[in-house]
Amino acid sequence: NQLPVLQHVTLPRVGALKVIIDNLTPQTTANKDSLTPQTTANGGSSGAQESQSNQKTLKWIIDMTVGYPGATPYNSHGMFVGYWPPRKVQIHYRVYPMSDVPTDREGLTNWMYKRYQEKEVFLQEFYTKSKPLDESDEEKRYMSRIERRDLEMDVIVASLCYLFHVCSFIFFWYYLYSPVFRILGFFLSFIF
Repeated sequence: NQLPVLQHVTLPRVGALKVIIDNLTPQTTANKDSLTPQTTANGGSSGAQESQSNQKTLKWIIDMTVGYPGATPYNSHGMFVGYWPPRKVQIHYRVYPMSDVPTDREGLTNWMYKRYQEKEVFLQEFYTKSKPLDESDEEKRYMSRIERRDLEMDVIVASLCYLFHVCSFIFFWYYLYSPVFRILGFFLSFIF
């Protein structure tokens, strides 16, 4: 099938990005009826052109790569319980203007595969040589880099979030299963 073999990333979801681009960028095809002004019965123009110009459109694509130390990302158990040991996770991003992104299916597929092959190289160097992700990137930048820094977590806020998570979990399961417990209690009252 001639697809690249990638160890650290999955193949990109080109179809999903194509749908997003088709729906959030202005259409440039010549025979779009909504782009030509239409006249209504009373002589005014319809709102098709006005609504087209007032729509917010996609101007940038942000490409993010997350590097987990030891190549072990967060697992579902840690997400469910709400606790992860502290880690230094590296997040690398690049911003591409929509004018640089191809909109046809084949061009977009090639562009996405190239980005993911670059991600593979970044992550390979990150995991094997401990080279920071942003040092592997030699591409021209459209937005300036932000300086690398550690994010400090407030212990009180984290504790309150964890407490909220545990309480909402308990309340959810209590209200979900409380009818079942009542029925079981009713039948067990006849036995005991």
